[in-house]
Amino acid sequence: MIHKIIEGNQNGLDWLEVINPTQEEMDFLAEKYKLPAASLQDCLEPNHLPKFEELEGINFMIFRVYDVDCDYKATTIQQLTRKIALFHTPDFIITVQRSVIPLTEDLKKFFAGREKHLFSEEILVKLIEFALWSYEKPANMLIDELNQIENKIFFDKTIPPVLPEIYFIKKKSDTMERLLILYRDILTSAARFLPKRTYLRDVQDMHLRLENLYKTILGNTGYLINVYFSLSSQRTNEIMQVLTLFSAFFLPLTFIAGVYGMNFEYMPELKSPFGYGLTWSAMLVIAVGIYFWFKRKGWL
Repeated sequence: MIHKIIEGNQNGLDWLEVINPTQEEMDFLAEKYKLPAASLQDCLEPNHLPKFEELEGINFMIFRVYDVDCDYKATTIQQLTRKIALFHTPDFIITVQRSVIPLTEDLKKFFAGREKHLFSEEILVKLIEFALWSYEKPANMLIDELNQIENKIFFDKTIPPVLPEIYFIKKKSDTMERLLILYRDILTSAARFLPKRTYLRDVQDMHLRLENLYKTILGNTGYLINVYFSLSSQRTNEIMQVLTLFSAFFLPLTFIAGVYGMNFEYMPELKSPFGYGLTWSAMLVIAVGIYFWFKRKGWL
């Protein structure tokens, strides 16, 4: 379906939104706007990454924008993002996508009422800005999740099972960062032909800030993983220490019980009227002695 947002404004601009086009519609676009057939085929390929190509006076770009409806366990580029292909010249802007994307709807609302005075460069820069903007909200969500996990790790009495959550945060952050790295080429290439009035510098600053934000998230996830394993080892050591202390208490007592459990005829204590009491007394003295010794060493 071809939706004409702007058709021949006072600057001679056409702005088309193409959603899941048929072969006839693609042939129409190729003929009217002289679009390369190979690039039109790329528009509908789901696995393409962000890129910039200059094709005989036509700038062809592919954007990946964050999908707000993606599953929590999504970690791949295809699961986390949706693709927008774009053809740009001073005379037209054509976006091609498989389905309606909220970002392009927001873009149309942003320019509502100004259609007669727009230049193609303004639309292009704002589209790049909105595409990058889509990565900011998930970054803030990931930071909030990391803070919650950090509180669980440090303040819960037991080690919470948070490794799967940290894994998903790490994978998402890594995927987003790789996509933002690919946006560098788009921004660098766009800077060569866009005039200064399009304020591309602000978009470049946003891109740099987002890259640093995702690098920080990745660094924090690595730190939390190390802390998690360190605390798990510490808790394990504490448990082993308690078990060792119990063993130290009962080892001599078990030894005494084992000795007097032997059924030899000539054990003098067996016939003594005080043998039972003396044995218990010896065991209590040993246990108390071990307790105060551990206390003095600071092990209790």
